[in-house]
Amino acid sequence: MGWMHSTDDTSHEMWIRPEFVDGVGTSASTMREGVTMVGLGGDSWRPAGEVVGWRVVCDCEHETQTISPTRSQWVSTDLWVRVPSPSLEDVAAGRIFAGDDATSDLEFREDVADAAKAIWRSQHIRLVDVDEEIALALAAHRAAAVAIDVAITRGRRAGRTWEQIGRVAGMSAPGANSRWKERIESPAVTDFVDDLDAMISDLDGRVLTAAERVGLSSIYQLAARTNDGHRPSIADVLTMAARLRPATSE
Repeated sequence: MGWMHSTDDTSHEMWIRPEFVDGVGTSASTMREGVTMVGLGGDSWRPAGEVVGWRVVCDCEHETQTISPTRSQWVSTDLWVRVPSPSLEDVAAGRIFAGDDATSDLEFREDVADAAKAIWRSQHIRLVDVDEEIALALAAHRAAAVAIDVAITRGRRAGRTWEQIGRVAGMSAPGANSRWKERIESPAVTDFVDDLDAMISDLDGRVLTAAERVGLSSIYQLAARTNDGHRPSIADVLTMAARLRPATSE
């Protein structure tokens, strides 16, 4: 049993790992008859009586441009110490009682599971989400700059002069020409505008407002980012729009 958390390009699975005097159990042994054993993965086992505590662990997988994702593991610095009596147990204080037959099933205890998730979220996932927020904010900043290029391109295609565009932008005609002419004539911008216009034409004939077109431009780029740079579908764009929409409390 594990708990999952995902971002655009990473997945995280939390679980509770038994600890031994020598750490995670480098000196594994074989199964022993009549002795409750704890599985360590593969064919490695340790007697449950050797468990001295537990840690919260997260298996992390990061998608890359290569075929195989990058895998890593996060381990909490907090250790729940195993105590010999229920009367000594205090989960919040880091003390847990568990019989040998329960040493590998702590995640099924609601109080321990809640405490484990709190540690995982505060020490690991919170930082993962902050990193994702920074990356997404930077992507949104870059997308906003491209949205300006898109709007200027549409203005020129609609017949606006540089003087008219400069008036809206608060600069002279030569200033607007110098700033945007070369940029909007680049294949990257013209192809992007063509893709956006094709998507707009697929929206059942709906006429978008200026604000909606600017928003679509930015959301389209963010959706492309999560799609490894490939052209996103309408469904991809709608999914990204839903993600960016603040949650409402009921």
